[in-house]
Amino acid sequence: AVTIFKSMSDSQDDRFLLQGPVAEIGGEQFTIVATAIDTGANEGITFYGADGAAVTANAFLSALNPDALTRVTGRWESGQLIYEEMTIIR
Repeated sequence: AVTIFKSMSDSQDDRFLLQGPVAEIGGEQFTIVATAIDTGANEGITFYGADGAAVTANAFLSALNPDALTRVTGRWESGQLIYEEMTIIR
């Protein structure tokens, strides 16, 4: 199952959450439900492995497998996605 959540209000940034199984992995990118996620898209992304520990981007990509349940969170800023966290759930 896939969960997509977007919350919009005047008092906060637009937030998003994308969660689902990884379909493809290549280079610095992976795909969740036909949505390409670029781990190098912006600075300040925090990566977490399946054990909940913070890891580097390279360690995150190395641990990522097709069908791994993965969550990506962040915000919309001036029409651009700003990734904040990427987590391997299982």
